[in-house]
Amino acid sequence: MKRSRGCGKNARHPRKHAEYSPYRAMLTRCYNPNVLRYKDYGGRGIEVCERWLGSGGFKNFLADVGPRPSTKHCIERRNNAEGYCPQNCCWATLAEQAVNKRNNRLITAKGKTQTLSQWSRETGLHPQTILHRLKHGSTSEESLSLECLPRKSYPRRNSLGVFVSDKEG
Repeated sequence: MKRSRGCGKNARHPRKHAEYSPYRAMLTRCYNPNVLRYKDYGGRGIEVCERWLGSGGFKNFLADVGPRPSTKHCIERRNNAEGYCPQNCCWATLAEQAVNKRNNRLITAKGKTQTLSQWSRETGLHPQTILHRLKHGSTSEESLSLECLPRKSYPRRNSLGVFVSDKEG
């Protein structure tokens, strides 16, 4: 009798699953202090839930998050302060994951909160333009405006290095 080459075989050999590589990488980031990204995961206390560890861990992981939609999808934690568990994980593309980073600059305007890069794409303004406006006292709404904002008068130094206003000359 010939053995089937379908799903049953992959169940016995998890490394043949497309989901195994991201699963293994998740474990490595959290538990191997010799890997570069450990400091951002295990070093910060990020752990994998008990259900996804041990001999049945991969099977449970696969049952909880489902099949990987494409090779462009990786496992993502919805809340970056929490660990890997069924309630906090899903498959996401790198573009989707880029929105969910600790170092993103969030800006609230027009009734919604988005990252700086999302606002930049939406408005067509360069990210540095938006940041410059925010840094120099513009509101979020003003910073995202396509209109040129009036120039503000900034103090300048005279030949002696003393700050003077434009009115003083």
